[in-house]
Amino acid sequence: MVDTHLLSDWWNVRRVQCRVRKFSGNPVLKPECSWEQRTCGGFPTGALYDSADRKFKLWYHVEQFTIPSKKMSGSNVMGYAESGDGFHWVKPPLRLHEYEGTLDNSVCRLEDTGGYVWGMLTVVQDQRPASARGDRRFEAIGLSPHHSDGQRINGWLSPAYSNDGVTWHLLPGGIRKGAGSGNLSCLWDEDLGQYVLFTRRVLDIAGAGSGRYICRQTSENLSDWSPRQTVMNSAMDEHWPEIESMFVFRHGNIYFGLPQMLENHARRDLEVQLAISHDGIQWERPFPRQALIPRGHFGEFDSVNTWFAQPVVRPGGIFFFYAGQRHHHGSRSRGPGTGVDIGVATLPRDRIIGLRAGQKMGAILTRPFVVEGDDLLINASLEDQGQKAAREGALRVELLSPYETYFVRPEKGESHGYQVVPIRRAFPGFEMTACDAVTGDSFDHRITWNGKSLGEFRGQAVRLCIHFKVGTLWAFTVR
Repeated sequence: MVDTHLLSDWWNVRRVQCRVRKFSGNPVLKPECSWEQRTCGGFPTGALYDSADRKFKLWYHVEQFTIPSKKMSGSNVMGYAESGDGFHWVKPPLRLHEYEGTLDNSVCRLEDTGGYVWGMLTVVQDQRPASARGDRRFEAIGLSPHHSDGQRINGWLSPAYSNDGVTWHLLPGGIRKGAGSGNLSCLWDEDLGQYVLFTRRVLDIAGAGSGRYICRQTSENLSDWSPRQTVMNSAMDEHWPEIESMFVFRHGNIYFGLPQMLENHARRDLEVQLAISHDGIQWERPFPRQALIPRGHFGEFDSVNTWFAQPVVRPGGIFFFYAGQRHHHGSRSRGPGTGVDIGVATLPRDRIIGLRAGQKMGAILTRPFVVEGDDLLINASLEDQGQKAAREGALRVELLSPYETYFVRPEKGESHGYQVVPIRRAFPGFEMTACDAVTGDSFDHRITWNGKSLGEFRGQAVRLCIHFKVGTLWAFTVR
């Protein structure tokens, strides 16, 4: 129920956003090692689940790292961490660079220079099987290439690949002119057969100051990119007039964005919100005054800002690995508690946006669709506290013909003429009164009509009218 794309009509329901659950052990990653010197780094820039290793993998900034032997130093060097469950993390000693006489650090390596990986590296979200990618198990964009003397070239977004996620190899091409700034987000869109990249731009207008907004580009090979296209600009929103960056993922053929909404003049606040799109071009922020990842209470690591959220979709839900701060955007405060830590928040499976009904019966009517499975399964949380609540929270479905019929009746009262009235016809035996009511909280309420399933209409076009109260409808599927 992310939007009304599949619906013809709805009554007595309102759109709601599911609340994320922050891990009680947050933050899960802190700059505790001697080689993690920085003023305000530690942001996560990429995350995924590696099914081959059965591990979550995360890449993050390490600022002010120095390689004395190569006379290299700089900020935004990439560190690496991994986890078996997404909550408990380790920074494995990669032994790729020496720091203070030891190789025990987790800084990634760039071949063939032997230097570090520097830049706004974002790992491509790619759901294709590993066999389709060969030795390019991991792909990324946002790296800064180096001159032959070892010094990096700022302002370029170079693509790269890696077989293990820690030693990276540059690919030719990339974005050279007007590469954008801020953290990037890149994914493979199977429907388009292209990589889709989202970057942040900053526009300076004389007398009006600067504004941050989001652009989109596409590529078939990570090296050659289409011209930029502006896809999200919040300049008309007085409360959140800028977008610091936006990380994007696809789930169920829908683009979900995690825009970092910014007010950078008076409050200097940041928070992660939610945006949705069907094509990655036209975007909607359905809850412009509600954070997806809210800021924490006073004294907590994320009490002032939440940003740089990296999504990882798993069968049991969605993980968001995000940065939290106790100081305002642009602050260069130093000392304990002034840096950036990384926390994790989660959402249950397919519970991002739902339709909520109260004490008054609500209903939704779907557009016609062809049945391609045997069972109708509904993801809904319905109140189930005692017999009365069970009755009030019951959900029922009627199965309707895809075609409406009409009849004409005279207007009543003082008006003259006739009124055309639609008639929604339920299939015999599949009326709402025949539906076996369900209640309680389940991701897979199985809907039947006196024991009969939706599979009896396989190959036929139908519509669903779902009636419920005192609960939230999150999704439905046919399997």
